[in-house]
Amino acid sequence: MMFSIRDIPFSHRGSWFGISPVLAENTVADDLHLVSHQTGMHPVLRFNPSEPSVVRATPALLTWQTDAGPIELAYESPDTIRIRGNGPGLRITAAAGTLTPFRGSYLYQDPVDGSHILTSYETGRRYRVTLLAGGPAEVTGAELLGAGERGLRLPAGPAWEVAIEEYGTARPAYRRLLPFAAVHDAAQARFAAFADALAPWRSASTPAAELAAYVLWSATVDPAGFVTRPAVLMSKHWMDKVWSWDHCFNAIALAAGDPALARAQFQLPFDHQDPSGALPDSITHSEVLHNFVKPPIHGWALRQLMPAGLDDLAGTYDRLARWTRFWLDARRAPGEDLPHYTHGNDSGWDNATTFDGGRVVQTADLAAFLVLQLRCLADLAHRAARGPALPEPAPPEPAPPEPGPPELAPPELARTESARTESAVSVPAHTGSARSGEECAGAAGERTAEAWAEAAAEWARAADRIQEAMIRDLWTGDRFEARDPLTGARRASASLLDLMPIVLGDELPEPIATRLAARIEQHLTSFGLATEPVDSPEYAADGYWRGPIWAPSTVLIEDGLRRAGHTALADEVSRRFRALCEQSGFAENFDAETGAGLRDRAYTWTASCYLILAAAHEHRRTTAPPDRAAGDD
Repeated sequence: MMFSIRDIPFSHRGSWFGISPVLAENTVADDLHLVSHQTGMHPVLRFNPSEPSVVRATPALLTWQTDAGPIELAYESPDTIRIRGNGPGLRITAAAGTLTPFRGSYLYQDPVDGSHILTSYETGRRYRVTLLAGGPAEVTGAELLGAGERGLRLPAGPAWEVAIEEYGTARPAYRRLLPFAAVHDAAQARFAAFADALAPWRSASTPAAELAAYVLWSATVDPAGFVTRPAVLMSKHWMDKVWSWDHCFNAIALAAGDPALARAQFQLPFDHQDPSGALPDSITHSEVLHNFVKPPIHGWALRQLMPAGLDDLAGTYDRLARWTRFWLDARRAPGEDLPHYTHGNDSGWDNATTFDGGRVVQTADLAAFLVLQLRCLADLAHRAARGPALPEPAPPEPAPPEPGPPELAPPELARTESARTESAVSVPAHTGSARSGEECAGAAGERTAEAWAEAAAEWARAADRIQEAMIRDLWTGDRFEARDPLTGARRASASLLDLMPIVLGDELPEPIATRLAARIEQHLTSFGLATEPVDSPEYAADGYWRGPIWAPSTVLIEDGLRRAGHTALADEVSRRFRALCEQSGFAENFDAETGAGLRDRAYTWTASCYLILAAAHEHRRTTAPPDRAAGDD
């Protein structure tokens, strides 16, 4: 399998750097660079062959093909690459042309082992180049300050080989333990094992499955900085973060083939849960942002993950309960039954037309996700009630300790004078007639089956009341509208976001599900679900959430349609999106009218959503009765 290096970086599971010409958003160089994602996205080294070249990339080998012969690069380990040439030479130089007291790179020869080491202010790391064969290398700019070129030139002609390592302050001298061919073979075997575990069902009818597996494998990094677990970044281009809803789709795609990595994806944002229960907006190596949040799709996602098993049911329950309480405690205005977003970014649909005319709104998608999350908590509590008493959950390692055990039961649900109707959910109260979670269940380490059963019933009642409020306050009889929690004013939009309550599936009243399905079909282009109808005056071909096709909305809607009984439409949504990825790769989003990939072209949630839909399609195709086998093409 070959892929375009301009679309997908060449990298390796666990590595914090990749090889790519993409240096930043909208910045593509002529030469390939070693681009690190520690402390941000930073080009560190530039690779310039001595001859004109054509670059070819496979999952385990990057080749510059020249008339004089090849130059080959392979990962020996996540922090070490090997490069060899036989015929052409290669210049390896610092990407930064100037060294200041705060920026740039510094080159020197290490007296200990004779290697050359480049230090980078931008990444805070060192890059050691060790000559293994050939040479000697011509060195430029050693110990140079200020402006100037710094690097090594490996001469054309005789065969040569180098190792390049990314590390911290010091490490033992590099030792070559394997020949280059064995390094390549080992990398190829590691990827093949991952792909076989992740997509054993792949066939000629799922031609993009192996590339999707590579996008995930190559974007995975080892724990470092604020990344407390092995993590699949959204990309090893400029979208080099984990956002607190993107991770759910990666977890689901990984669950069957790599359950441990899937659990790490799901739990990572919870390692940074704040005292209110909120998850961060995003996490990366040197940054955790809390200025926004992301939608509570985690109950929906956890239901998808349950077949893969939970290694910490009590801890997962408590973290999900705290996240749910955030929405019920901190995101409901006095007298209001439904939670609200404070900006489109909170929904994940940053600039969707739902938020035109006002950013602080109650929306039906938020209510629907919260209903599913409440029902998931009820399911988890039922599981605990049927099983042995659960131990006190230990804080995850190596995450920082959490501020304290949350309550077992949901927030206060008793009706209050401020309730808008008799069936409404009251504003959460920590005092009053209802018993707290700890009063209901006892200490976390002493939970009884009865306490778990009572908690399950409370969560279920909360879900019922939120769903009742969603329909009462936001459904017009024909569509869902957004509502201002301050004024009560409602407004409609043409955004696909307003149709997201279909995620409730068969929990929706049938007339509402049928009306939503009809509106969803109006968003369907030849390539998939446009986030804004193409005939809308607000539609923009590259308008982010105002037109383009996105992977997560596709998967959420496909799942809801299928559970609501609209299987023919679900099949068509799945088929068109899979065909789109097979044509245009795994872009962040896609032009709804042409299918062209837009923005970041190596986006992991897109690859994961393809794998989710393809795996489900293959399962239906191979298990359906003969008269149904061709129905989902």
